[in-house]
Amino acid sequence: MRRIAAVAIVLGSLACATTPARVNYDLDPNYDFAGLQSWDWMKEPGQAGVAGGPSPLVVQRVRAAVERELAAKGYRRVEDGAPDFRVAVHGGTDQKLDVRTTYDYYGYRWRVPVERTDVRQYTEGTLIVDVVDGERNELVWRGTGVAEVRADSPEKITEQVDAVVSEILKNFPSPVG
Repeated sequence: MRRIAAVAIVLGSLACATTPARVNYDLDPNYDFAGLQSWDWMKEPGQAGVAGGPSPLVVQRVRAAVERELAAKGYRRVEDGAPDFRVAVHGGTDQKLDVRTTYDYYGYRWRVPVERTDVRQYTEGTLIVDVVDGERNELVWRGTGVAEVRADSPEKITEQVDAVVSEILKNFPSPVG
């Protein structure tokens, strides 16, 4: 029985490994995105000493992915001066349970139903990318991605972060001009 449960959990893990992030975005419909050309990071309050805070390594990966995606869209980063918009990233993880019940039928004439319930615990991560107007300091665009966190290796973490950030920022308008 334990062997069957272990195989079911492994098969469930493999089936979910290719599940893409669920991505949503929202924006201020009255905001003119056409004039945006430059950006910088929001000044964030220090989080030193915060227990359970985000891993600094994951934060570095997310920031690098955001910088690459915005550069690929044609935005330039302005560290000194007044950028057209500022970007902030937020995120967190949550433990989830995936419970699935299936029914198999055995027998030729009598079709006896056999119920099987598989339970899998996994970590779900949420990443939020906020875009704030540089002058008014108001939120004008927010993208959110939710996906299962697969922490198999640093390379896999980077690959997943890059994919989620790319999918989120796919919906952010490119600069005009």
